[in-house]
Parts: sequence; C-alpha cells; structure tokens
Amino acid sequence: MLPAVVSVLSRLFRAAGVRCKGAVALVSVAVISAHAITAQALPAPQGVASPAWMLVDGESGQVLAEHNADDQRAIASLTKLMTTLVVYRALESGKLHWDDQVTIPDEVSQLGSDTSRMFVRPGTQVSVDTLMRGLIIVSANDAAMSLAVAEAGSLDGFVQQMNDTAASLGMTNTHFENVDGLTQSGHYSTARDLAKLAQQVAQEYPGYFKLSSLPDFRFGPFHGYATNRLVRTNPAIDGMKTGYTHAAGSCVIASEHRPDGRGNERRLYAIVLGAANHQQRFTDASTLLDYGYNNFYDVHLGSAGVPMGEFPLWKGASSNVGVTPNQDIVLSMPNDVPVNSLKAALVANKSPLMAPLNAGDEIGEYRVTLGDHTISHGPLFAAEPVEQENIVSRAIDSVRLAFGGTKEKTQVPLDVQSLAI
Repeated sequence: MLPAVVSVLSRLFRAAGVRCKGAVALVSVAVISAHAITAQALPAPQGVASPAWMLVDGESGQVLAEHNADDQRAIASLTKLMTTLVVYRALESGKLHWDDQVTIPDEVSQLGSDTSRMFVRPGTQVSVDTLMRGLIIVSANDAAMSLAVAEAGSLDGFVQQMNDTAASLGMTNTHFENVDGLTQSGHYSTARDLAKLAQQVAQEYPGYFKLSSLPDFRFGPFHGYATNRLVRTNPAIDGMKTGYTHAAGSCVIASEHRPDGRGNERRLYAIVLGAANHQQRFTDASTLLDYGYNNFYDVHLGSAGVPMGEFPLWKGASSNVGVTPNQDIVLSMPNDVPVNSLKAALVANKSPLMAPLNAGDEIGEYRVTLGDHTISHGPLFAAEPVEQENIVSRAIDSVRLAFGGTKEKTQVPLDVQSLAI
C-alpha cells in the first residue's frame, strides 16, 4: 500500500508560517493511490498547450501537476507500453525467451502503408529480441502484432491480457481493443492511468530504458529513428513512448532521469495527450519536466526493509523492536517549503506494545506533519521476530505496567532535515 497523503490546501502553508511565491494557481499533488490527494500552492506550468497532461515524480509517485488528467482519450501507440509490459512478464515467466524465433503471423499484412512498421514478412522468423527493439524504438505495429500472437496465440487473447493487466494496476479509465493503438471505438485511456502504467513498467523492468533510449533501429534494409525525438536531443530523457493518430493527436510519455538543483538523482514522467502536432507534444513534455526539476525536491524518509527506528517492547526477549516500512518512503515538496518545516515521527499503534511479535507484523505508522496538519502517513512493520520472555520477567513487566509503565514514550521523532535527498 502506498503512503496515504491527506488533502492539504494552500492555507496549510500559511497556517504553518510557510510562504509560497507566486501562488497564482493550485497545482495538484498526489501519490498515485485511491486515498492520496494533496494540493500545494504553486504557479501552474506556463505554456503547456496540450489538452490533457500530467507530471509525476517517479521517486515519490506524487503528481506534481495535472490538467484534464482523467479525460478518456484515444492514445494511439502509447497503447504499446501495455503491449510491452505483457510481453516482459511473459519473458520473466519463461513463456517467451529473448532468443525465441517468432513466426510472423498473416495479420501483419492487414496493416496499412501509413502505419509504423519494421517491415517483417508473414511466414518469416524474427527473434523476440529484435521484435521488442522494433516495438519500443520505432513503435512498429507489425512487431506488436507478432509478439502478441506469439505470446497469446491470438490478438484477441492478448488484448484480454492487456485489459486484465490494466484492471490489476487500477487503470479504471482504460480499455484496450487492439495491441497497437490504431483508432477503434472503445479504445481509450487517461493521462492518470498512463502514469500508473509508466511507473509500473519502470519498477518491474528498468531494462526497458536501455531500449527506449536508443536513437535508432535497423532490421535488414530498414533503418528507422526513435519516434521519441527527445531521446535523440536530450541525453537525460530515456523514454518512454510516443503515439499519433488523427483521433488521438500527438502523444508522448517522456521520462527523464537526472540530478535536480540539489544534485540528487530523480526520475520524472510527463504524459502529454492530444497535442496539435509532434513538436508541441515534445515542447510540452520538456516544459513539464523542467517545471518538476526546478520547483520540487524530494525528502527520503525510509527504505523498504530498512529499520527506521525502534519501539519499546514489553514482556519480550528484547526490550525494543525495530520498525521498517514495506516500501520506500519519499515525499516531493515544493522548493518554497523548507525541509525544516516538516516534522516526522514513528508512532506505535498499541500502548503498551507487547511480545510476542512476528517479523512483518504491522505495529505502527510513520507520520509527517507540516504545522498542525498531517500530510503523509503509512504503515510500519516489525523488522524482526521477538519471542516472549520467561514467566518471571513477564511478571515483572506486568507489575511495572500496573504502576505507570504505559507512560513510556511510543512516538519516536525523526530528523527529517538529515533525510532530504
């Protein structure tokens, strides 16, 4: 479960005595979660003309800015990011292998001459590795169809897997009708859902960026350049997917990985839908990415599986137990909100906390506050098992508890300033 972030409007910062420059418009900030919505007062990104877009911090999962992010729209070849995810999972499971030779299906002959292709011929054999490169680098529709049939036996069977995967990722405003994104009734998604998909691909298969960052692709006499022009002009941008049809307009999911103004490595995602032309989608994506790097910084509170502190424990073989999150905890904060204005604590969920405990038992939560407002919280778990102490020691603890032992502190403060990344 991702950290829950409660709604906090610009008045929160005023109440906390924090000034935000140029608070002309509210920019939405949210962890990608059903529970998670936050708003910070910042000037909105200027000059972004596309009708729907979203900017996401890949370290925290927070939405830094958005516009019409829940509008259902045709998405053209951004579809192939889901196609790629399903194939990657088949490779991981052993259903497919990178060196497998795929027999190109007859279906590819149905593609029009105006679609993106790598010009494979029906009945010939091409490796999964080559088809994946064609799919990711030059957005080849014939590669998408060939991989889909190889994995599922039919295009319809593969599309069903795409929709099942979308449902499992919480992409509630998405439905696929084909594997390549060509215009078809009932085929749509949203900027928000595509942000979820982009982050999932990056989390599960970081090797994707080794392919999506390549500038060109060759297959026999075919030589095509990456459809994502940004990877050829900005070395920090390493993906992820472009798309265009008349119905969808020009679209892009752009990922950038570079240091921010504080010298800390961050990955941001810009999802741009429905741009008027190819140049507009790239300009808007670049504007959004620069906005994210220039206006926000990340605070790293904890790492999955790494103890953040200890809680006092009663009637146990140990008098303390370490606590750990089950995922990395990162917050993205506007530059105008100094890190020393944040307070954080580890809070036990029971008082007194008593043995026995199993590793992984949920025993508390972390809380981050700004002024009087909790802006983030999430569960903490026992880092190790703790057995009960012998009967004599337990009896002693019972006496101590009867005479005020429960007053022992169950909140452990964190030094947030030392954790800012």
